[in-house]
Amino acid sequence: MSQTYFAILTDRGEAKLANAQALGTQVQYSHMAVGDGNGNLPVPDRLQPALVREQYRAGLNELKVDPLNASQLIAELVIPENIGGWWIREMGIYDADGDLVAVANCPPSYKPQLAEGSGRTQVLRIVLIVSSTAAVQLKIDPSVVLATREYVLTTVTALLADTNPVMAGAASPGAAAKAARSDHRHPTDTSRAPLASPGFTGTPTAPTPAATDKTTKVATTEFVRRAIGDSEGGIALPVSAATDAVTDFNALNQPGWHPNLLGGAPGARNANHPDGQAAIGAGNGVVNYYWSLLAKHSNNLFHLALPYVSGPDLSLATIRFRLLGGGEYSSWRSLWHSENLKEATKEEAEAGALQGARWLSPLRALQLLRAAAANANEALRGVLRVATQVEVDAGALDDVAVTPQKLFNGALIVTSTYMALKLPSWLGGYILQRGSVSIAAEGGASVSVTLPLAYTTGYSAIATFSYTGTRVENANYAQPRDKTLSGFTLDNQWAGNGSNIAGNIDFFTFGK
Repeated sequence: MSQTYFAILTDRGEAKLANAQALGTQVQYSHMAVGDGNGNLPVPDRLQPALVREQYRAGLNELKVDPLNASQLIAELVIPENIGGWWIREMGIYDADGDLVAVANCPPSYKPQLAEGSGRTQVLRIVLIVSSTAAVQLKIDPSVVLATREYVLTTVTALLADTNPVMAGAASPGAAAKAARSDHRHPTDTSRAPLASPGFTGTPTAPTPAATDKTTKVATTEFVRRAIGDSEGGIALPVSAATDAVTDFNALNQPGWHPNLLGGAPGARNANHPDGQAAIGAGNGVVNYYWSLLAKHSNNLFHLALPYVSGPDLSLATIRFRLLGGGEYSSWRSLWHSENLKEATKEEAEAGALQGARWLSPLRALQLLRAAAANANEALRGVLRVATQVEVDAGALDDVAVTPQKLFNGALIVTSTYMALKLPSWLGGYILQRGSVSIAAEGGASVSVTLPLAYTTGYSAIATFSYTGTRVENANYAQPRDKTLSGFTLDNQWAGNGSNIAGNIDFFTFGK
């Protein structure tokens, strides 16, 4: 006999699973829903986008690989006792994008709620056979999970059966089959040192503090070696102790690191400041404060000034240096590199009036050359920019070029049984269609018309009745009905006086 109850992946579920397998990613199943099938037992359809009539949806309580079959996924939903009052005939799984990825039917089961005098917590499961369970993310929101009796019994049984629980005390297992905290240490354990005045043995270790740490943390051998600057560690430079706005930069004549920040505000800087005494605007690679590092041999000095930066100077400030030889300092010089220079903006390049330190990329250079070329007009050859489709549709500019593609955008001509013309977007994108059909005399005479181009929003339709032959008295007229975006039906109507005859109906439509 055929199978009545079953679960399948929807077309979206199949596509997402196949895509995840191909790209090495995962699909996240997040919710499960139930419905009453609108009073009937539904047959799962891979093309359905939703349940027939959904009654309840919630986050998955559990999503796992079947321990007895590695190609099967088990999704579980728990419905609390205060939810219900309807039948359950269909179930579905939704992913994190809100798409129905799996659907199933089930034997009808009534879910009561407490207000009806009876209630129960209902556990529902869907078992899916997939080609790769690795392509499904087994992740559940712990805030919505309810522990089932099976889960509790399985977990507690495993804990109570463990005769060697994780412990921080002696390594040997205990005799009793009881669970213990992972940080448990028995009070009689003497293998560990006390917190107060511990006496370490062996080779104890500790975390290495930062090089600038001045707290009461334990100094490791690594910290000490770095502090003294030996061959296996860097020199630990002390942090700035003060901001000095008085000392002359020329007064620094001893080798070593000078941690105080020397500088001062613009206009009142220390003497012989690397950036001079004048106030210079932000964004020009100028800072107010510097640290100093000096190297000395005999009476010759190398003075390196390291900038203290903030705000707009962050990406522009440079390291400055100078030399002292024969009792005379050289001027301050900068250590430049590509990151010290800002690229000119498109506007700066096209203006051709660059200020400050800027550089031109090939694109900016091309933009400068294009901007420098003469703009074409009705009396002068030159360069024109190609207009965007929005500008063509607006029809306001007179100094841009229109390409055939943008001029023809959206236009379409159809000549088949009927004729259609779609205007380009700059003419509104309207659609005009016409045609003619032969029709019998009134008395059930009608013809269905399928338009060459379907409308998207709406349209108007007119139709007229015509015939050939000897003139007769008649009252026939054309009547469109059952209009849709893709067509309508034409009727040959007779008013009941004169002759009822067959003929032709010509129609015309206009809209978008």
